[in-house]
Amino acid sequence: MNQAIRATSTNSSTPPSNSGLLATGVIPEILGRAGLRLDGRHAKHFPQVKGAYAGHYPGDSSGAIEQLETLRAQGASFIVFPGTSLWWLDHYTEFREHLDARYHRICSSEDCVIFDLAVAPVP
Repeated sequence: MNQAIRATSTNSSTPPSNSGLLATGVIPEILGRAGLRLDGRHAKHFPQVKGAYAGHYPGDSSGAIEQLETLRAQGASFIVFPGTSLWWLDHYTEFREHLDARYHRICSSEDCVIFDLAVAPVP
């Protein structure tokens, strides 16, 4: 488990205070149900337009990848998929493959999947 996010036996995780956290779904209610403790940290919606929830899902994996990489370049360090948003990883197949090929999946359960966007795995 990555030191940046600690997962306990109850699947509770705490992102580092300086992390740029992106999350699919409704924030913070869904994150709390997924066992993610924000402890005063701010999570940003994914996808977003001008920092606010976009109000719609990406049209395809290419759109999701483009949004992710733009936000990563702006400082996003983690992306969280609470249990209610895990469908993203099935629906946006190429997006999931992009995440798995380039970033570390540091938490993976039926309640929550978290990718560390700061460190890409060695190919």
